[in-house]
Amino acid sequence: VVTVGQYLTSTGLYSDLVLPCTGIFETEGVLANNRSHWIQLYEKAVEGPGESKSDFDIFSELAHRFGFGEAFETPMEDMIAKVIEPAGITYEELKEKRPLKWWVLIISLIKTASF
Repeated sequence: VVTVGQYLTSTGLYSDLVLPCTGIFETEGVLANNRSHWIQLYEKAVEGPGESKSDFDIFSELAHRFGFGEAFETPMEDMIAKVIEPAGITYEELKEKRPLKWWVLIISLIKTASF
């Protein structure tokens, strides 16, 4: 059993291998969920402790070892831009205006769309 976590949990105690991962202030990403109307960019503020790695870095290393790592060679900025593209937001806009109400953008896109 392999677990990935920021803290050693009870599940980690029963694991054969525990991989330490970084927390929200130690990595870069985008935050959005169905309970909030906001899309928010979070940027790395500090380095992670010890040998911890971001979830993305862990998956990237695993992918390389299994022979399909080229899918993870895209810079994080480009991956975030691809994720938020359907909402009509650019990475630069999100970085500049942070955070953005995504539903306002979707409504404006629907109003200007031609069906």
